[in-house]
Amino acid sequence: MKYTQQHPNQSEKLRELRPQQRHLFSLFIKSKELTVNDIAKHLGLKSRSAYTLVKKWIDDGFIQIETQSRKARTYGLTKEWELLIEKNQDQDVVLWGCIFFLSGYPKLLF
Repeated sequence: MKYTQQHPNQSEKLRELRPQQRHLFSLFIKSKELTVNDIAKHLGLKSRSAYTLVKKWIDDGFIQIETQSRKARTYGLTKEWELLIEKNQDQDVVLWGCIFFLSGYPKLLF
């Protein structure tokens, strides 16, 4: 079954994410791979707290390890979430609007 048939509405799919995940999703639109420090900085957390979230999100199937190196380990979205970005490359404005609205930032849109 095609991805578009499973998730015809991108905002429905984005609603599956917690607010911190939606906020991080916007960073993955800009960069395919991130370090724990990138994630911590973007979310305003300490590295240890970000690492705890990363472990949970790996278990949940939101992100995956991209580079196995211990010193320079990077993370990326799983294929399911990466497809949402690829599918909507032409509709970035709509995707960004959905992310901001669902993240609780509707004031930024108006």
